[in-house]
Amino acid sequence: MRAREVKIYVCSSWRNEHYAALLRDLRAAGHQVWDWRNPPTGGSGFRWQDAGCAGYRHGDEIPVDVLRDMLAHPIAQAGFASDLCGMTWCDVGVLLHPCGRSAHLEAEYACICKNSLNYMAGSCALVLNGLTI
Repeated sequence: MRAREVKIYVCSSWRNEHYAALLRDLRAAGHQVWDWRNPPTGGSGFRWQDAGCAGYRHGDEIPVDVLRDMLAHPIAQAGFASDLCGMTWCDVGVLLHPCGRSAHLEAEYACICKNSLNYMAGSCALVLNGLTI
């Protein structure tokens, strides 16, 4: 018996080398997956470097006034809206490590608003709401 199709948002990082393979595997298993790197809302995903901080590298400390300006940048606003659209659309969130603060905030949203979160570290069997896929 085939498990039901699940709409999935994978909370992770641009630096995660397992992200693309997980999306491929989930789709091959018959699930719909929101790809925030290439969202159906258009564009090629959001990067902080595109929001007025060209020299930003992961882990850099950012002064509060600069962060405030970055968060108000139209590219950051569009990226947030696209990601929120995906998180609202999904049935379940999957937190795929390694990832940072933004992915953990998305995972919190999945826990609170979807009452569902699945955690993965590297490659392992994925269980979605009790269904192994």
